Amino acid sequence: MTASTPRGGTDSWLLKKDDQILAKLDGSLDDFGSLLDELEQHGRPYQATVFKRGSLGPWEWRVAGDTHWVPGNGPSFFRKNDRRVGLILIVGFSLMTIMAAVAWWLNHGGFDALP
Repeated sequence: MTASTPRGGTDSWLLKKDDQILAKLDGSLDDFGSLLDELEQHGRPYQATVFKRGSLGPWEWRVAGDTHWVPGNGPSFFRKNDRRVGLILIVGFSLMTIMAAVAWWLNHGGFDALP
């Protein structure tokens, strides 16, 4: 199976069924689209599953060589990472908010206001 996740460019991953990473292809390669097309054509006889997702958009999938994309869940490798990234963002933003509040409090008298 292959999966593409663009972030300022397109990185594609080649994964086995058990989510073992076989290769990561950098989207900045020359003629990257042709490379992915050929890879998909070679995967067609094996009915490889192809996944894609736009920046922050929903996942879509199709069988290699087909023309119709179907909305659905991405590979479990990416779903696991998405949950972890969400947790990191929540904790990170919470800590930044607390630090900003403490900095504001200290800047406006903080300990001087305590009896």
